[in-house]
Amino acid sequence: MNFMQSRYFRRDNPLMNFVFLTIPQTLLMAVFSSTISGVFTILEENQKSLFYLFLGLAIAYNTAIMVYSVILHLKKRPCPTVFYWVNTAILAVLTYLFTWLLIQTRELLFNEWIYDIVKNYLLFLTFLMPSFIYLFYNIQRAITKPGKIWKNLLGVILIPAGFFFFFMIILPMLKWWNFIGTGFHAVLIFFLAGTFAFYFFFFRTLLIFINKNRQFIARFQWLINLIFCLVLPLGSLLLYNLYFSKFTEFKDVFGDYQDTWFYILCTATGIALTVPRLKNKAMALFHLTLKVTLLPFSLYFFVSFLPFLPLSVLFMSVFGIGGLMLSPVLLMIVHAKSIIDDLKKIDWIKAIGIIPALLVIPCAIMGNFAYHKITLHTALDYISASDFSDTECRVDIPALNSVLNNIDKRDHNYQTPYLSALYQAMVFNNLYLERNKRDLLTAVFLGRPYNGNNENIRPNTNNDRLTVNIKRIDSLSRYSPENGCWISDINLLIENTARFSDEYYGNFELPPGAFISDYYLVIDGVKKSGLLTEKKSALWTYKQITSVRKDPGLLYYEKDGSLTLKIFPVPPKGTRETGFEIIHKEPFNFNFDGTPIKLGGNSQPGSNAVKLNEKVVYLPGSIRESLDEFTREPVYHFIIDCSKSASKMTLNRIDGLLNHFMTNFQVDRSKATVHLANYTYRTFAWNGQWKENWKQMDMEGGFYLSRVQNHIILSHYAEKTCPVMVVLSPKPEKAIISGDINLAAALLPDTNYYYFFYNQKNVFQCKLGQKPVNPAEATVISLPPPEPVIAWPDAVNPRIFLRKGDSSAILSLPGSFPNDVKESTKNQPLLKRWEKAVINHRQWMEMNMYPSGYEEKFLAVYKNSLDNHVLSPVTSFIVVENPAQEKALLAKQEQVLAGKKYMTPMEQPVQMSEPGLLILAVLTILTVFGVKKRMLKNQT
Repeated sequence: MNFMQSRYFRRDNPLMNFVFLTIPQTLLMAVFSSTISGVFTILEENQKSLFYLFLGLAIAYNTAIMVYSVILHLKKRPCPTVFYWVNTAILAVLTYLFTWLLIQTRELLFNEWIYDIVKNYLLFLTFLMPSFIYLFYNIQRAITKPGKIWKNLLGVILIPAGFFFFFMIILPMLKWWNFIGTGFHAVLIFFLAGTFAFYFFFFRTLLIFINKNRQFIARFQWLINLIFCLVLPLGSLLLYNLYFSKFTEFKDVFGDYQDTWFYILCTATGIALTVPRLKNKAMALFHLTLKVTLLPFSLYFFVSFLPFLPLSVLFMSVFGIGGLMLSPVLLMIVHAKSIIDDLKKIDWIKAIGIIPALLVIPCAIMGNFAYHKITLHTALDYISASDFSDTECRVDIPALNSVLNNIDKRDHNYQTPYLSALYQAMVFNNLYLERNKRDLLTAVFLGRPYNGNNENIRPNTNNDRLTVNIKRIDSLSRYSPENGCWISDINLLIENTARFSDEYYGNFELPPGAFISDYYLVIDGVKKSGLLTEKKSALWTYKQITSVRKDPGLLYYEKDGSLTLKIFPVPPKGTRETGFEIIHKEPFNFNFDGTPIKLGGNSQPGSNAVKLNEKVVYLPGSIRESLDEFTREPVYHFIIDCSKSASKMTLNRIDGLLNHFMTNFQVDRSKATVHLANYTYRTFAWNGQWKENWKQMDMEGGFYLSRVQNHIILSHYAEKTCPVMVVLSPKPEKAIISGDINLAAALLPDTNYYYFFYNQKNVFQCKLGQKPVNPAEATVISLPPPEPVIAWPDAVNPRIFLRKGDSSAILSLPGSFPNDVKESTKNQPLLKRWEKAVINHRQWMEMNMYPSGYEEKFLAVYKNSLDNHVLSPVTSFIVVENPAQEKALLAKQEQVLAGKKYMTPMEQPVQMSEPGLLILAVLTILTVFGVKKRMLKNQT
């Protein structure tokens, strides 16, 4: 029996309505409703009414189909032909309403929350096209009679030609057509009607041809399969990748299919379907298993191109595009028919045994993605979430390179339907890896150039601009005994002198021990308090909101410790009111945007060091100068480049250069240490086994200099010895310097420099945190001794060393790490608010000094910041305009907190949102099992 004539696919079976109508529309409504919930409150009334109309009609339609199908099934009656006509009309109306709905919300399309609806349009068509195909096929089965094929074929040819002529010639001449109003309505109706007419004639032509040529089709089935399953799909894929994918408009819409596996699977599927069924039972069973294994590939392309079937009418004149859209449909039909025909010839035990073959390709894909995730996180954990003393890191370099290439493809919009969305969800948890992190990974593990920390580059402050400035600053300070600190309110009036809206950007600094404890922004005359949220989520939200010119305000820490205030928009020739609250232990002179302000009274309650616990001390600036001086003893650390760029260095040359340096600068060899470094490092005493270990080092990856430097600095933290770091590298400009520069400077108060050389004549001095490049000045003749520092509490029993100065400081005492990873200030009611802020700041310092356990430390700092309602480097104050924006902000924050903390929210959403391959595989398994069960029932 022919596959399309079998009992379980007859046109009047009401159970098929569940498969092709009810289930797709139910899934679609579930996805669509979840998308609308995040943006519904910011829509206009007419847009809400359109949403209500669309959802109401869709739900009513779906319910009616379910009830009617159940009644027909219980009464054992077939579906009448009029049923298919009515459903076609209703689905056409739903398609029209959904398209018009997107046009009505066009002013919000720049906002990612509404953009979710736009990308769901492809999902809408994905679920809708099987319903249309099902309806058209059954209509044609009912009304098609033997006739002349050329009349219907003429409609198949003329409709695409008419579309091409209308859209390329007629439409550009209609100057009144601008996608709104009556013009767009007319074009939309014309396109939908023409598309329906095309598929009406297409199915009619197909059925007439099949009915007239059944013997020919049966005789040359192998040739038909060869054309439809191998030549057409492979030819369309080649032509698309070689020519049409070069055009951005095609690449952005249809996706990237350059991967070699597409060609391999396409060829294997075509050959498997072309080979006739083998007579040997074992080989026939293997052949069937192979076709079942390859079915997810055909199913993937079938589902991927379902949304574009209406567009295939426009692209019929272009073989590469039209063929690419139609060939997956034909391939899926032939593939499914071939498997069903083979299933009829085996028993049910073997059929069930073959079913797991469906999961081979999906499991292989997801297994590869899972391995990529492990590889990426292993590499990221090493550079961002491991202590500097950790020297072991095993990373699959080819797999990491593949991950980084996939990120670059996403940035350039080279995305593959379904797979890109699945990859983004599995590997990145729908977060984004910053460019600086990617560059650091490629430099550390692949040995490519690295330009440094471009994350810290900020736009110009308002001091460099003339249009938006501070018009007035008011301040009020009061001492709060219950909080144990001063509380100062800063109120700002911002003025825009330009004739266009603009953004205010201000950057300022606070001394150690001063914290932002509140923030507000006036919106439409109402003073709105800022939400204290995770910083990356707030930055993402601010960027999304400003793209549609709403009213956000943002206050957060930069990486260098300064604070940034942003407000958008400041109206033309208008003003905005904003302000924030500062809690601080001592009075201090505050400079905001060039305006000096005295915060706090004349009295200074508590002029002694404040020891909050055994881990942290607040040192007022008033007593810092009275501490004892101390000069630490210099000890030398030689860092030898063992990266890929230093592969030509020999041991004799290295040993000779080190000995010459030690002799020339009179280095005490007994106290010298050697570090062999590439992306990892090994440490040895000068008299140790460093030469033997150098011979065993793999000269690979990059020269990760900042990591070994941080380890050296931390190992001398609070010690009476000062590290003098000397770098030996043939290509010092390729050294990798990354991380928080201020942290290294704070922990090494004796000097700001390290030294490097690569021959016996030249020794250069370089500032910490900068690459060792050749300076213009002369080489170093003698190494200066460490500068005197001050010791706390005294020079006899020092616990920590500081630079000379008169500013306050927060001292994170050594020996206390990492014992308080989960320490919560909320459970310490005796602590005052300012004291909790200081303790939380010390936890943030620990997170940077000892990144191991980064996730837990991040969450501890984040939660303590929220509990105490005090800004921290991992949080941000933000004011948003309406509940929808707040809801989206909190949803994004939840996503960020659930993922890796060194990842950031995506700047742009992945444009292809589709169901996962596992879901498709499971549905296919259930379908095949159901078909086989029905076949067995019919036989009995």
